[in-house]
Amino acid sequence: MTTALASALSARTDLDAYGDNKRLLFALQVAFNIEDIQSVAEEALTDGSNDKCYDLVYVDTESGRAVIAQAYEAKNPKPSGKSSKAADLNTAVTWLLSQPLDDLPPTIASAAAELHQALAADEINSLELWFVHGSPESEYVADELRAATATARLLLKQRFPQARVESVSFKEVGQETLAEWHRGTQVPILVTEQLTLPITGYLLESGDKWEAVCVSVSARWLHDLFQEHQSALFSGLLTFSWVDYRPGSGGHNPPRVSIAMAINASGL
Repeated sequence: MTTALASALSARTDLDAYGDNKRLLFALQVAFNIEDIQSVAEEALTDGSNDKCYDLVYVDTESGRAVIAQAYEAKNPKPSGKSSKAADLNTAVTWLLSQPLDDLPPTIASAAAELHQALAADEINSLELWFVHGSPESEYVADELRAATATARLLLKQRFPQARVESVSFKEVGQETLAEWHRGTQVPILVTEQLTLPITGYLLESGDKWEAVCVSVSARWLHDLFQEHQSALFSGLLTFSWVDYRPGSGGHNPPRVSIAMAINASGL
């Protein structure tokens, strides 16, 4: 673990009461910029003797994201996360997405109900499966998470056909990923290279001691940029204006995306 991340986790004594879920809650708070993580923990944590292999279900209808997470805290340093624990997420999504709420243990039924209701109301655009641990990340773990993701996609189609979930993905939140997420909270801009925008024109706005430009770029260009930089791309308070192009949403073909650049705008 990097020194900065280790120090940050050590300083979070307020999360010590959650035991092996301390790292999981820290990761969730960093990823979603949650102010009151204790309140979220009361609703989202499902860890227990009959938790059906998932430790947390977090639903954020404001952003359209939901997270199903499994956490593992090794007692001694390990070369990688425990792949068998990652495989538990396959069991988790099967129980969570395929079983009626009345068949779930009371300890997890409340969190499951929140997710089911959000899916039924078509309030979830992205479902994410997380395996959070304190070891280096590995392809063995990624393989297990891919299998769990495929199961989740299938069950969503079968049990929640009305839910237009655009993305079902997985994230191994090991040493590298959590260190990057934490660094993003400490460093304003993580992507420091100069980018050449594929544009033919722009709109200039200015005010007292500031200037900004508004441009339109292709969604493909933005997608390729995200593939290269991942979540680091969104550091520095970049704000994006998306149009809903899902079937039935009233949108049209999605050739372009408007981007409002809120950082160093006068230097573009």
